[in-house]
Amino acid sequence: MQKQIFGDCNSSAHEEASYCHKLHRLLEHCMQQIVIVHQQLKTTCIHDQHAEVLQQRLQTLQERRRFYQTQLISLDSFSDFS
Repeated sequence: MQKQIFGDCNSSAHEEASYCHKLHRLLEHCMQQIVIVHQQLKTTCIHDQHAEVLQQRLQTLQERRRFYQTQLISLDSFSDFS
């Protein structure tokens, strides 16, 4: 019975670490995309239709970044209690 319990704990810890690693990679990629969009916005006219698309893309990326950061913070907070 103990092996099964420890096996579940190890599996859960491994899955959490894997999820955390994926979140870090997604967050890193998202932040790279934000930098790219910022650079593209610098070179476009404010009234250009392409600028509107870039602004929407930037907003979406920023929302995604906040989501990833929130997930990582909650995982970190959860691991502090365990």
